[in-house]
Amino acid sequence: MKQDKALRKTLSQFEPQLPFGFHDKVMKKIHLEAELQKKRNYILDILVAGTVSFLLFAGAIYTLNNYLGYNILKIFQGLNIPSQHGLPVSFYICMSFIVLLLLGMDFKLRQIIKKGPGKGPV
Repeated sequence: MKQDKALRKTLSQFEPQLPFGFHDKVMKKIHLEAELQKKRNYILDILVAGTVSFLLFAGAIYTLNNYLGYNILKIFQGLNIPSQHGLPVSFYICMSFIVLLLLGMDFKLRQIIKKGPGKGPV
């Protein structure tokens, strides 16, 4: 019994020695994980924003078409596409272009805002 207490007392007096650079390695791993988390969150934010934008757009078209009796495809009747489904396809291509343009503008504006005032254009 006395031997166990003496051994515990002796072992508790010694502070464990960590290898050289242990703290630096741990901090690098923490920073790397934080950067990866930021990238994951950024990609997730873009996916959520794109999905919400698409759903809002689809909901607006559905509401206009079914509840208000407005056929938005009448705008594109002047386009001559020799396909059976050409009119809806051209409509979706035009809307996709507009959405991509708006997403690009949003990305550029976010970069400018992130740089801060007085730091010039991107």
